[in-house]
Amino acid sequence: MKHLLLTSLSIASVILLTGCTLYQPGMEQIENNNISSPTTKLNEEQVTQLNYLIEEEKLAHDVYTTLGEKRNNKQFINIPKSEAQHKSLMTQLLQKYSITDPTQDSIGAFSDPELTELYHTLLTQGKQSPQEAIKVGIAIEQKDIADIEKILPSFINYPDIQAVLNKLLQGSRNHLKAFEKGVSSAGN
Repeated sequence: MKHLLLTSLSIASVILLTGCTLYQPGMEQIENNNISSPTTKLNEEQVTQLNYLIEEEKLAHDVYTTLGEKRNNKQFINIPKSEAQHKSLMTQLLQKYSITDPTQDSIGAFSDPELTELYHTLLTQGKQSPQEAIKVGIAIEQKDIADIEKILPSFINYPDIQAVLNKLLQGSRNHLKAFEKGVSSAGN
């Protein structure tokens, strides 16, 4: 009887702990594309942060896509697809919070002039050599990670936004690893 009780408690603990570790607030909304209406309005700074972040995702996509036309390596073929998914997640958030999407369809076109300049600078560097292209990828992902980590605390009361930002953060960390692995294969 004692053994049965211990076994039952062990199983219940495993089920409870597994459920807790797999659940991230807001993630079910993202995965089901069922983003409900917001309960709290964002302030101006938060809107600015999200607008910058979606354009930063577009920057990564546009640079990688353009370099992918010149550089034949898997990072510049696979990662732009992921960046497009990241932008799509951000678009859903902007729509949910009734924020006008600042992104433009044209490759290399940004509403933020600093990002336009950065795009051209990174593209010029990346076209110099395969090694420089990989360095550009590393720089973009490091910037993405730093920017997401910087704004994450601003959205502590928004589990849906935190879930998206954490997903983007994980994606950027994975991309960074892929580019770092590419350093040796780029002939550095």
